[in-house]
Amino acid sequence: MSNPVTDSPRAYAAENRITFDGLIEDASRAIEKSRFRSAAVSLQSAARFAWYNHPGMFRSVKLEALAAQLGEHLPPSHGMGVELKGHVVHVLSQAYSAGGHTRLVWRWIENDTTRINSVVLTGQQGIPVPHQLADAVAASGGHIVSLGETSSSLLIRAAELRRISETGADTIVLHVHPYDIVPSIGLVNVSARIVFLNHADHVFWIGGSIADMVADIRPAGQKLSIAERNLPGALSAILPIPLTTPPHADKRVARDLLGIAQDAVVIISIASGYKYGASLGHHFIDIHREFVLAHPEVVLRVIGPASDGRWQAISDETGGRLRAVGMVQGLESYYAAADIYVDSIPFASLTSLLDAAVRGVPVLALSETGADSVLTSNDLSLMGKNVHYSDRKAYIRALEALTTGPDERRRQGEATRKSVVEDHLSPGWNRHLRRIFESPATSSDSAAEALARNSMPTYGFSELEEALVDFQYASGLAEPLWASRLRDAPYMLVWDRARLLMSVPSGHRLGALKFMIPDAWRSKMKMRLARLTSLAHRGGRRLNRGTTGRSR
Repeated sequence: MSNPVTDSPRAYAAENRITFDGLIEDASRAIEKSRFRSAAVSLQSAARFAWYNHPGMFRSVKLEALAAQLGEHLPPSHGMGVELKGHVVHVLSQAYSAGGHTRLVWRWIENDTTRINSVVLTGQQGIPVPHQLADAVAASGGHIVSLGETSSSLLIRAAELRRISETGADTIVLHVHPYDIVPSIGLVNVSARIVFLNHADHVFWIGGSIADMVADIRPAGQKLSIAERNLPGALSAILPIPLTTPPHADKRVARDLLGIAQDAVVIISIASGYKYGASLGHHFIDIHREFVLAHPEVVLRVIGPASDGRWQAISDETGGRLRAVGMVQGLESYYAAADIYVDSIPFASLTSLLDAAVRGVPVLALSETGADSVLTSNDLSLMGKNVHYSDRKAYIRALEALTTGPDERRRQGEATRKSVVEDHLSPGWNRHLRRIFESPATSSDSAAEALARNSMPTYGFSELEEALVDFQYASGLAEPLWASRLRDAPYMLVWDRARLLMSVPSGHRLGALKFMIPDAWRSKMKMRLARLTSLAHRGGRRLNRGTTGRSR
């Protein structure tokens, strides 16, 4: 069956652009009518839609200019009473226990022992803050501030973020989601130095116009920012993903725990399930099926995707040797059991790959859309290390050489480990961090001027963008406009929420009701529920201890 996206990704992106422009016009009209809160929500929905539905550009000058206008109409701050004078303030949209995004932040803080580091969360929505992040901030002498407890209004959150910046924050580092409008409204022309951490370098994002510097995590992201976001090299510096020294692990114990034979050649791949979404013939399973069938000694475990559909079928066909195991808590046993690590396909998982490499596990990555793009595990420490392949046959040959050659595994794994340690572990990583803090301060005006030179891509619709559109569609990330707007309903005024609910397709309306609760209320309810659950668990443990004592 013909796929309308893969048949014409350029036309699909053009349709996305029309939808995006419509939301921008909605925001512009709302500003003209002094409906500033509604305008902020429209801008965030536009950026959210563009994040998941590539619109043929990687940023929008008009969107950020409208955000700056909203910054001139902020309501009074609610005054949370937190002052972060002299702190490095890390701003996140949300902090998660899983994935590499939040892990990057707490590892940064752990490595930066010379400064006080605090965290501001713009939309945590009652999600428990990972204890590793809380511990790192506490050890640094900082604080965690959740703006979701202030109000459901994005403008009030922006006002509070501005107030925090004006209490004397030394540097503000933006780790925000690509759609998060709060910093772009609240941090216009503030005195604190602003660093934008470009962790989502492969997609559309907002926030560059308020930044004094963009910290790119890899060369491919820096190259795209210069070419497509029109950032001059002077506004960019490379800051690799920080890692920590891995704990000692026993391979035999790990394999026993996972039920894997001691003499197997164990290959692992770790990523969120959506990163394996690909069209038929280009799927991770299609690429590795014949290899696994030809090598009965191989066990290939894929951590992330659910074990259903095609994953269940390939598990049955290979007798469970190629198997997806879903998301798991605690990956150490898998890393310890591994002989080889292969990257997710078609979208790389750089942090997971680096976590394997730092343990001395040889790593391989295939990207048939081109090596060293932002869809791959491009990284300073991996360049020239025989890690990346764009040809499937060459990739399989390299995988076979590692599978059949234990000496080659040790040689390649150690060579890559040394290179990764040099760039990603302290004290080597701190060398890169010092460059971020020691670079001459640049005014946000010059950053905005650099971004404003063009609002369209500089070299037309590229092969990378075709691959990005195809990936977003095949992985299920692409979503209709009503779904993107629904995610922002908790920030809307009540009558805007009601109108939006009526526009949701009837088959989805019941499920949409959960988005009708104002975000501040929803956050407080989730936090109270989490506290009650924690108290119930503690009470249950005390009861069990008492019962056990009496039974003795």
